[in-house]
Amino acid sequence: MAILQYLLLVLAMSVGMYPKSTGIYQGIYIDKFQQIIGDTARENSLLRWCMTYQFNALTLYGVRAVLSTPQLRPSLVAFIRRAKTQYHIRQVAAIVEHSATVTGLIDSYNKDQSDPLSRFDFTNLELEWWNNASSFEQYTLAMQEMQSWGNSQRPQVPNEEYIGWFKNPVGEDSIMAAALVQHSNRILLHDYQKEPSFSYVLNRLDWIGRAARAQGKVMPVIIIFSPKPEFSYAWFSTHSFGDAYALILDAFTKTDFPGKTNVQLIGFQLYNQTFARQVKP
Repeated sequence: MAILQYLLLVLAMSVGMYPKSTGIYQGIYIDKFQQIIGDTARENSLLRWCMTYQFNALTLYGVRAVLSTPQLRPSLVAFIRRAKTQYHIRQVAAIVEHSATVTGLIDSYNKDQSDPLSRFDFTNLELEWWNNASSFEQYTLAMQEMQSWGNSQRPQVPNEEYIGWFKNPVGEDSIMAAALVQHSNRILLHDYQKEPSFSYVLNRLDWIGRAARAQGKVMPVIIIFSPKPEFSYAWFSTHSFGDAYALILDAFTKTDFPGKTNVQLIGFQLYNQTFARQVKP
């Protein structure tokens, strides 16, 4: 599967685009969303840029604040629908720090949308327990609540999370990986380096794969790259966004590790649109 996926990616890059048949996830974090939503010109500028660089998934910051502002809700409805119907966006995810945002604001928003094209397709937990933003026990509870809510929706709304490191506490890599795999539908894993590095993500991929194997699953994983100046800005000035993923996928294909067969690399994500649009206007 990985070899076929890589060959399809190389073929797509050779013609300057990513055909939909490859199924490659190409996402981007939309920071400063509160400054964009409600301004149609800025919304369309963002969406045109995303379409130019073949992005097909948006992950939105500031959703709680936007949904708490009644006058912005109609703009959000129109933005999500326009992104999906006019700009080739397949998925829109809402970033949350607390599961209560999902069971409250996102629940009410999605239920208000008779048109499924205006709804959120994923919920994304961003709560850096490894940096002491919470305990891992609290983090696990948030994942469970988001998963339970998502499973109760029709159609279901999957949940995902961005993770950094298996620490706080240290030495519980297998326990943490098991909880992540059990209580989410896919995982986003950062590769914040000057140049994209497979060795940087290998250990975490291995733990995720081992946990997935123990649970009889194959876990979808998205690799996050950062075009911020302290990370890959300079590298992306001479490489395409797709080049970074091709490098990682090639190394994944060629490298053997215990958890490999239970991990599926499905694409890449950029953090974030502000710096991505600076390096590639």
